[in-house]
Amino acid sequence: ASPEAIVSACYDVISGPAGTRDWDRFKSLFLPTAHLQAPTKGKDGTQYIFDVSPADYERLAGASFAKEGFFENAIVNRVDKFGKMAQIYSSYESRKAKGEKPFARGINSWQLINDGTRWWVVSITWDEEQGDLKLPKDMDKGGK
Repeated sequence: ASPEAIVSACYDVISGPAGTRDWDRFKSLFLPTAHLQAPTKGKDGTQYIFDVSPADYERLAGASFAKEGFFENAIVNRVDKFGKMAQIYSSYESRKAKGEKPFARGINSWQLINDGTRWWVVSITWDEEQGDLKLPKDMDKGGK
């Protein structure tokens, strides 16, 4: 119904205790050509861009989620819309179990498009806090 609803649904479907996620629901949120990307480092320290399709994400994250819980929630969502496109900057916290201290925090950058019927995720790009890179104050409403 809205870009915010798609983002909320995506956080909801990947979050939960150890076990299988509803991957059909997850993939139904994305355009078939969608991508998920993040700057990252290899084991040897080499920088590269992690870039996968929703199906690739299912394969890669699914094995981890099956073994241990993963809960990700938005801290602050900043929504910008123009016509049938939307950009949402969403700061997040990731936990292994509800109520635990987050093991990661960062920002997801969502790009969405509306085909006249519904909103679709075009891409999600994210980066995590590390070293001196911390959430901007306006994206960190009391989250620790």
